[in-house]
Amino acid sequence: MQLQIRPFQEEEIQRVSSRKRCGVIWHMGLGKTMCAATVGGRAHLRRWLVIAPTNAFSVWRDKAAPWIKLAWPESHTHVYLLTGGPDEREFAWKLPIDPNPNNVHIFVITVDSFLNDWTRRIKAKIPGKTKAQTLLELKPRKDFVFPQIVIFDEARRMRNRKSQAFKITEKFTQYYNVPYFLPMTGTPGNQPQHFYAMLSIIAPKVFTSFWRFVSTFHYVYDTPFGKEIGQIKNTESWHKLLNQYCSVVREDDPGINDQLPALQRLPLDIHLDDDQQKAYRALERDMLYVDADDVIVAQNILALTTRLRQILVCPKILGANLGVGRAIKDFAETVDPEDPGHYVVFTPFVAAMPHFQAYLESEGLENVFSLNGGATPSERDSILSVYSSAGQKKASIMLCSLLYAQAFSLEPATKCFFIGFDWDPDNNRQAEARLRRLTSDVGAAITAYYYNFPNCYAARNMYDIVVEKQERLNITIPSDLRNLFKPKSDQKIPVD
Repeated sequence: MQLQIRPFQEEEIQRVSSRKRCGVIWHMGLGKTMCAATVGGRAHLRRWLVIAPTNAFSVWRDKAAPWIKLAWPESHTHVYLLTGGPDEREFAWKLPIDPNPNNVHIFVITVDSFLNDWTRRIKAKIPGKTKAQTLLELKPRKDFVFPQIVIFDEARRMRNRKSQAFKITEKFTQYYNVPYFLPMTGTPGNQPQHFYAMLSIIAPKVFTSFWRFVSTFHYVYDTPFGKEIGQIKNTESWHKLLNQYCSVVREDDPGINDQLPALQRLPLDIHLDDDQQKAYRALERDMLYVDADDVIVAQNILALTTRLRQILVCPKILGANLGVGRAIKDFAETVDPEDPGHYVVFTPFVAAMPHFQAYLESEGLENVFSLNGGATPSERDSILSVYSSAGQKKASIMLCSLLYAQAFSLEPATKCFFIGFDWDPDNNRQAEARLRRLTSDVGAAITAYYYNFPNCYAARNMYDIVVEKQERLNITIPSDLRNLFKPKSDQKIPVD
């Protein structure tokens, strides 16, 4: 397929190129990798560091070079996936500068491996503390050729400014004075406070105080337990700030939504199986369920909510004598094993997936595959290839954990089923985006089915939380942000 940069992408690529240090906040499937590759290619950057989850490795391996080549025709890109041990990574860090001015070297590494290679532990005396504390510090390397661009793919790992990922990445980019820094994510958070860590790395001299930032864009209350961060305020100023330091593209922006397949979300109301009903009501009433060899205990309200969610998804997670749940049974009843097609089942609980697979296979569905954390990029690509080809002859089903659903495509599937969903609406949308992409057939509508259990506390409570977070997200990141502050064509320009 011929590579093509769409008008909205070109506009944002120019924005990112002009700023060099810029957050790339694009909804899933809209081309974040293409944007970063094009920015680096046009700037003729030769040495790259990409910090990414393992399930994004194959994207950088396969997609970066063609886009760099389009932007820089003379370039030759070499991608190194640092999946080996410390010795292999040490070799990469000591690789000297390439004398060929057209060679591009991209080093792709996970957050954890990056932290292992670039941190050291030191003992330090902290004012007010009686004992020395163990701190993590950047471990500089004298023989290291620093990268010209650092890309932090899926930068929500840096959402917490106290995390190791944030602290070491901040020290790394400052110590080596990296000219281009692009934190990228489709799930940045749903309130301004979630953006502070990203913004403070992008412009450390501007964002120097977390509480001053939060007090500007949130109501803050003093309580007996400390400061409490409330609702958002000064939204217009916040939108201007976000627009200044980030490139933001939403799938529902005008002119973009019509380039994607139509998406329909449908609730599927179902009732609990008898064993589900019994376990659910007992836990809800007594925070305890006992039956034969199964004992399920919820020690507190948080644990109770989790246990109730698990029972709604797959009771067998909690008790060997319990069943697989009504949702996966309902799904199996909708699929004809002999009818060619591709289906995806998303669930927040990885522990449910083996039970789902065993049940579906017992119902005559032969082509059942699963994706969750732990698979290497090559293993995942192999599974996806078999899944895609199997659906040409018979029904092909992919079981996928919600938090793993990023940085790859589940095309040609057009139907996905959520058996349980995530607290964060971004994660639910990211899962949908595995099917709904700019490369998809615009005429092939995507349908996302969400299983729902009426009159269940856990389902209602979670639904209310997700709705509230989505409302906050729509306020924090408005639709068509990039055009909100453009001068209108009929607007008069003041003259001195």
